[in-house]
Amino acid sequence: MTLVILDADEVFSQDLIRWLSAAAPDVQVLATAHHSSAALPCILQHGPDVVVLDAHLPPEGGLAVIEALRRVKLRRGQLEGPPRILLLTSDDGTDFLQRASAAGADYCLMTPCRREVLLDRVRMLAQGPLGRSPGRLRQDRIRQEAIRQMTLLGVPSHFRGFQYLREAITLAVEDRTLLHRITKGLYPAVAERYGSTPEQVERAIRTAIEAAWTRGDLDALHQLFQHSVDQEKGKPTNASFIARLADEVDFTLRRARGS
Repeated sequence: MTLVILDADEVFSQDLIRWLSAAAPDVQVLATAHHSSAALPCILQHGPDVVVLDAHLPPEGGLAVIEALRRVKLRRGQLEGPPRILLLTSDDGTDFLQRASAAGADYCLMTPCRREVLLDRVRMLAQGPLGRSPGRLRQDRIRQEAIRQMTLLGVPSHFRGFQYLREAITLAVEDRTLLHRITKGLYPAVAERYGSTPEQVERAIRTAIEAAWTRGDLDALHQLFQHSVDQEKGKPTNASFIARLADEVDFTLRRARGS
């Protein structure tokens, strides 16, 4: 498996290379670059399986690199071929993630993250395109509907908890048993996805729900959660919020496909 690392932080790049040489001898780092002007030539020269790309690569940013690569692949008729793009970003806002996906990023990994998580995502991408399987398409539809529902309710999209809620709802729709294992099943699964911890996931989700109850659409919230509000706290618990929205997302998608 071959890799190119395009990151503004030269120290990070060298530390990652040293760690990979010990932890993953099958991963070969072909080259690194630290400016967007050198990024595309580096990719085209070395032809890696996966590119680890800094979203804030100066001066133009990672999305400009992805778009330039996409144009080259389109001209060559190789739009679906390698390399796969693993975009490293600290921006978990829905607008940015949607732009990254539209530009052609195969996966967005929130930073900071553990190197083990980064390696796992690299291996996953190297196996092939993510967007082709029916399972992946279903996940995308679930996520988009979860985003739509939360936006209507007024959950702030720039909160990290918005991202965690989106993933938690997606997982819960796909595996309802996780709703009975919120603390020991769902939170750890979301944390692993984002290189976080279950405790951080729980707190971020709680903060996002509290913000929605403060500044969101109260009529829509009370209508949807009228039987799920914690009487002492005046708002639903994390578990109730996730379960209710998972039900709503699942129902909406089933109705859309007539089942």
